[in-house]
Amino acid sequence: MTNATEISPVISANSSQPTLDQLRLLYKSAQSFGATLPWTFINDSEVFGIVDPETGDMWYCMVRGMETAPCGLIAMNGPKALDVMERQNAPVDPSNLDAILALGDIIPENDYILAAFRSRGDLIDLDIKQINALKLKFHGARDWPVFRSVKNHAADAMVDADETQRLIVFLQQAMDIARRRRNSPELTAVDSDGKMLVRVAKKLKNGTLEWSDNRRAREPIPEPLPVEGGWSSDKLIDEIKKYGKVEKPVEFDFFWSDEMTMKDDGCEYFKRAWALVDAESGSKIIDASFEPLIEGDPLFAVSGLFAFMIEQGKVYANIKVSKPDIAFLLSEVSEQLGITVETADILPSINKYRQTNHVTPLQALSDM
Repeated sequence: MTNATEISPVISANSSQPTLDQLRLLYKSAQSFGATLPWTFINDSEVFGIVDPETGDMWYCMVRGMETAPCGLIAMNGPKALDVMERQNAPVDPSNLDAILALGDIIPENDYILAAFRSRGDLIDLDIKQINALKLKFHGARDWPVFRSVKNHAADAMVDADETQRLIVFLQQAMDIARRRRNSPELTAVDSDGKMLVRVAKKLKNGTLEWSDNRRAREPIPEPLPVEGGWSSDKLIDEIKKYGKVEKPVEFDFFWSDEMTMKDDGCEYFKRAWALVDAESGSKIIDASFEPLIEGDPLFAVSGLFAFMIEQGKVYANIKVSKPDIAFLLSEVSEQLGITVETADILPSINKYRQTNHVTPLQALSDM
């Protein structure tokens, strides 16, 4: 599995830190889970759900270690995070540039918490400080627990207090599932109705939780928020109409770059970049980097494109794009400006430019 776990994690400055009692229970839960050696009989692709008793949200869990390292438990925050992980783990032809870049663009979209077992040399100072503070001792390879949080668009962080409590619950429930799954492979199989095993808790009068098995269908991935228009104005359009047209085709796209930035919360976040490239020669016309704006990215990128046209005093009349949001925003003014917008699954010149200039999150990870 390709992920950001090789980046040195940080503690988020804006998150509450787990107490020693929480950490003690977290390490104990991880050791109990690891003692069952679930990765020796549970496949990496088996998925089960655990409903967070505090929020009611379903997290999707996988036991890792039979096929991918490191051994442990990964809990993904909702159906989109599960989809990202499955796409990331799909086989990729190393000679296929488009597939490699697509894999790189998945990395910043991860959203999960992880309990894994590593060797002593894989730990960082923060891990050692925790272990020493708890007076714990571990020996040998793949015996040292590590706990990480990977939030959307960010590199690894140490788990905060809420994530610690969540991991404790998930490890305990995963251990229960693993013990039963050893002799009952059908337990974690998707049934004929497309439903998977889900653990659900009921809060009793004395405040304790009573857990039980349930069967639920996989949740649909939420539709992305629509990009609002209104970025253009009649004055801007009238200005651009005066410019001469450049008829040669160009490719325009935005994507995750190899740059990262430190935010106020102490975490490193991936940056976006956008580029305008000559579709015939593959040479860059302009590129720009900016911090991730999530839903605002397409709007920001298209606004930047037209700002560049105004600066250059020319209009690119044949633009190829790959993202529907970009196509929609350009379509709002394309007819008025005489611009042809073509949508394609792959933009070969953009990808060639990204390969040459290392504009990919994979490069960011390799440089850390």
